Amino acid sequence: MSIANYAMLAMLNMAALALIPLVWSIPIELGGLGMSPGWISGYGALSAVFPRVVDRTLWSTVCSHQWFHFLFHDIRPISVREPLRTSPHQP
Repeated sequence: MSIANYAMLAMLNMAALALIPLVWSIPIELGGLGMSPGWISGYGALSAVFPRVVDRTLWSTVCSHQWFHFLFHDIRPISVREPLRTSPHQP
């Protein structure tokens, strides 16, 4: 897949996400959900905050368990790993 394909998929994703609040605000008779602006903004705020809360609480708890480190012991930031050696003569 070329970079242009990824760029087009990213643009399509952004366009679809921009239309979601529009569909939520359209009256039910016209095929929307008929939500008020308060509900739409509240849902938007929750969808931004909830993943961060899960990351801070659940994910840190999961990563602190011993079995997690046993299974995924090689997961480290790239900057921590040793650089790849392309030639056996490199120091």
